[in-house]
Amino acid sequence: MADQPLNLSTTLGALVIGVLVSIFLFGVVTLQTFTYYKKFPDDRWLLKTFVGVTWVLELIHAIVITHTIYYYSVIRYGDRRAVLELTTAGDIAVFMTAIIGPAVQGFYAHRIYILSSHWIIPAIVWLLCFLRFMSTLTLGAITRGTLDTLASQHEWQWLFVTTLVLSASTDVLITASLCYYLWPHRGATFRRTKTIIDKLILWTIETGLVTSCGTTIQLILFFVAEDYIWMALYLISTRLFSNSLMASLNARANLRSLNEASDFNLNSNLNFDLWSTRPTEINIAMTSIREQRSADIELGKPQRPDSGPAELILQTRK
Repeated sequence: MADQPLNLSTTLGALVIGVLVSIFLFGVVTLQTFTYYKKFPDDRWLLKTFVGVTWVLELIHAIVITHTIYYYSVIRYGDRRAVLELTTAGDIAVFMTAIIGPAVQGFYAHRIYILSSHWIIPAIVWLLCFLRFMSTLTLGAITRGTLDTLASQHEWQWLFVTTLVLSASTDVLITASLCYYLWPHRGATFRRTKTIIDKLILWTIETGLVTSCGTTIQLILFFVAEDYIWMALYLISTRLFSNSLMASLNARANLRSLNEASDFNLNSNLNFDLWSTRPTEINIAMTSIREQRSADIELGKPQRPDSGPAELILQTRK
């Protein structure tokens, strides 16, 4: 590898593009985080802490990848082979990636548990998250301080592929499981309830497709493209997970708007409590807007539906 000429367009150029897009998506995450704290001040403090920690990790990731590009293009200006070295900032970026993705996937695994009241699928997802976390850390340890990351990329190709496959398969399993457990609730009597469930299923599919498709494209580029082209998407991957998390939490505001536009209001705690130790009731209650002040139920707190002209309760047993 040392005697082969480097193509800066597919090495440094790919990294620059990846960093620019990643920083833009960090701005989107920041906006979504601000929106979350503004619209949901009554969520449990553990969930708000989880959101805050996720944003801080994204901030650290944004700083270190920016520093890495500065090091390659300014500090080591003129040294074409500097881009092959993994800097300390790059090591930190890999560590942040190892935490953020599995953490968000673990959040969705808990949602599956709340919906299903069974541990099997969530346990499989958590195991896959742990394996992905360990494989990413291993990659970081292997490439730490290396002077030729391209050589390491070819030598440890099986581990790179395993990490990407673990991520994509976990996303597919999460999306399929949530859709499977949400689908039976479409049998509700009220058309408005079916509409809400359809929206939840659609958002689940959309958020799952974003992350799984992103990982799949990384995997394809890893095999067919040259040098660091696949890594441009790798730099973006953490933003896809954090944006997916924030979009799913902020979607409650959209549900509330949809409910207030009708003559009935939907109460749902389908925004499951991340830190609950047991399944909570899934209530879909249709009540008069005049008798219910808010369409949003705090995450994980069972509530007593107010009396109204019509009520539908779908409940999972504790």
